[in-house]
Amino acid sequence: MRSKIVALGLVMGALCGSPALGQGGGAGEGRVEILSSRALTLEQVQSEVVEKNHDLALLRERVDQARLLERKAWSLVIPTVQVLGITTRYDKEITAAFGPGQEVVIRPLNEFRAVGTASTRFDMRLFPQLENALLAEDLTGLSKANVERELRYGAAQLYFQLLAIERLIDIQERSLESQRVLLAAAEGRKEAGAGTDFEITRARTEVVKAEGAADRARLSFIEVRRALAGLMVSEADFSVTEPESRPAAAPLKEGLERAMEERPDLALSLLSLEVAENELETIYWTYAPTLQAQLSAIQQEETAFNPDALSIQLQIVAAWTLYDGGLREAQIEEARSQMRERQIEVERLQASVDTELRQAYDRLRSHEIQRATSAREVALSEQTLEQAQVGYRLGVLSQLDVINAEAALRIARIQDANTLLDYKLARLNIDRLTGER
Repeated sequence: MRSKIVALGLVMGALCGSPALGQGGGAGEGRVEILSSRALTLEQVQSEVVEKNHDLALLRERVDQARLLERKAWSLVIPTVQVLGITTRYDKEITAAFGPGQEVVIRPLNEFRAVGTASTRFDMRLFPQLENALLAEDLTGLSKANVERELRYGAAQLYFQLLAIERLIDIQERSLESQRVLLAAAEGRKEAGAGTDFEITRARTEVVKAEGAADRARLSFIEVRRALAGLMVSEADFSVTEPESRPAAAPLKEGLERAMEERPDLALSLLSLEVAENELETIYWTYAPTLQAQLSAIQQEETAFNPDALSIQLQIVAAWTLYDGGLREAQIEEARSQMRERQIEVERLQASVDTELRQAYDRLRSHEIQRATSAREVALSEQTLEQAQVGYRLGVLSQLDVINAEAALRIARIQDANTLLDYKLARLNIDRLTGER
């Protein structure tokens, strides 16, 4: 988030302009060059962000961990089966004779036993806990989707800012060319005896300013591109292309309905409420008894005192907590409070979504009006500059009139580029607020 704020500051600084970078100023001296080895579309940039961003990589691992939690939860319900093999060697064999030829073994020299057990636990608390374990994957998945949505939005913001700076670079280069034409005209007037050295110096000063402004715009492009490359975990060696125009935003009512259905953060909040309800149900089931059953089978050698080689036993244990000093009642009140807290969070988020979306539609409408106004200002400023240049050539207007007209046109074009950026970001924000990618 901080990188986006810094990048936006760089864009606004470049749009507003500041004093020239250097003291010198011939054309081509100290020029800033933008190098790129590939062109990326907005979709390609967002795909790289989703694929390589470290935050999303961590969340993907957490989704896998949540999936394993589900498997661990099932182990609480499925019976546990265990097999043991026990071998014992004694110092000697013990026998007893009950008459001629009637010797029996009481304890053999080598004894082997095989024991198998199957045990299970029946506790009604396990079922809401199991449901929460199943919800854990959904919760983590929604968290991942929400982070992905914000990263896509941040990448698109920076991408559109790069496009705006490209327009700014073009504006500054056109202004530079205009100032060079004005310098050539001043030099021509001087040679013809109609101009002064002051006019030439002033024209050269304007050329230096225009060169510095163009360089600052290129530097802003490089800085914002580096910020976007940081989100992509990639080299800052790419150029950007103008994406297709987005369709008109859906009506406000439709946008609100879509946001309530599609927003991952809202779905996450509702799911957290469901988890709290299951936690309360878990506490209620502590009032019920629990049962534990174990089936054991033992296979061993026959002896005089153990004539059965195979023995089977079933053990059932029932436990019922009748009083625990008021612990369960306190846990119930705490769980109810947590449920109310999460319900309030859901309602707050729903209200916030409604307010933010209405404000976003208002801003979009405002930027649409500003776009129309700035376009008219550019057209009038172009006409004013053309008239000033004609008047200067005819000698009825001064060089300062041309400089002022050119500055007014440059400001109008910058403002037009700025309003176009604001409009695109406002349109993009509506898609973000409604849950669209």
